[in-house]
Amino acid sequence: MKSNTKISDELLSTFQAIKKEYPIMSSNRTNFIFLAKILNDCESVLDIGCGKNSALRFMKFLSKTGIDAYQKDLEIAQLNKTHDQFIHADAKNFIEKLPHYEFDCAVAIDLIEHLSKEDGLKLIKSMEFCSVKKIVIYTPNGFLPQPSLEPGDYQEHISGWEVDEMKALGFEVYGAIGPKFMRGAFHQLKFRPIILWGIASSILQHLWCFKNPKSAAGIWCVKYL
Repeated sequence: MKSNTKISDELLSTFQAIKKEYPIMSSNRTNFIFLAKILNDCESVLDIGCGKNSALRFMKFLSKTGIDAYQKDLEIAQLNKTHDQFIHADAKNFIEKLPHYEFDCAVAIDLIEHLSKEDGLKLIKSMEFCSVKKIVIYTPNGFLPQPSLEPGDYQEHISGWEVDEMKALGFEVYGAIGPKFMRGAFHQLKFRPIILWGIASSILQHLWCFKNPKSAAGIWCVKYL
């Protein structure tokens, strides 16, 4: 069992890393706090579409498995040791490449909107199949146009997912990153100065959007199994 000093050192190190990367009142910090709370009872997590800098790298689990189809990002994630295991696989067929099928939770952050509706529904089914406690999805609220930045990077948005649609699929839905009207492609703030509008977005996120997800730019969708 870890000593209290060891635990305190780990928490301090994690806080310092988050503080350095995620400025106070930022959308990313808000999302990290929500995700950490939702995954608090999980020991093993499958991170589908993990990318090169998944927020899960700041969280402590007995086992973290990262899956991504974009080889370049996966190699960076491996270099930075963001997860314990890595699998190069597409979200459409990742189940076939898993070494085992049982995780406390499967997470898909900024992924499902890059799939067609048919493939997105298959993704949800696959996440349910390999999870024991819950599945968690983060996606824009509705369709948000977004192009690829370079060939094969999987950044183009193909589908949009609405609050009522996710609730009908059995998810609890929470608003994220503030009001929808403030955000454009890649969820960048539309208005200037960014600092002022960023503060406004953060305040409205806490006061209104979290519990009123239809007004929010992004949505967290949690399904308990």
